[in-house]
Amino acid sequence: MDIDVLEDEIAALLQTALGVNYEVAPNPENTEEYRKPFDKVRLWVGYQQSDLSDPVDTQAVIQDEKVMFIVTMQAATLREDNGIYKTKRKVQDALLGYIPTNCSRKIYGKYFGPPKSEDALIEDFWTYEYHLFTETKAVQARAEDDANLIPPVPGYQPDATVLVTITPQVPNVGNEQYKN
Repeated sequence: MDIDVLEDEIAALLQTALGVNYEVAPNPENTEEYRKPFDKVRLWVGYQQSDLSDPVDTQAVIQDEKVMFIVTMQAATLREDNGIYKTKRKVQDALLGYIPTNCSRKIYGKYFGPPKSEDALIEDFWTYEYHLFTETKAVQARAEDDANLIPPVPGYQPDATVLVTITPQVPNVGNEQYKN
């Protein structure tokens, strides 16, 4: 999963769902942009962290990856039409249940409230965060010359149809009905 693709996808989805009275973008590259004044309700979409499971033992590393991202909402009011509380509901309606590209689980939320870091608070407007999660797989990229991974199967074609014939083997337990 590419983090920038996830941020861009979620930001585009929110911008479409919320409309022209909202400014939605992936997190800025610097804090100066984050603190600039604004006219519309502003939302930032940013990757926060991933929690990885123990790897599945298949010779290549495969892990479940629980991905957390935060939608930071900045508005002049809490309760008005374009305030924080109504914006949270609109974000929730747009994102909960959505499955992003290359993810395997619907988005779900875990926290909504003021930023947990005092550094994220800004005096002139309200700032709230919505912590959201989805899941994907973290898979080791296979190097062609990596001898430690599963060797290629001669003649294997990833898009080919494979036919398998299964011949049952019946145990011979001394009873005539079980003999071939």
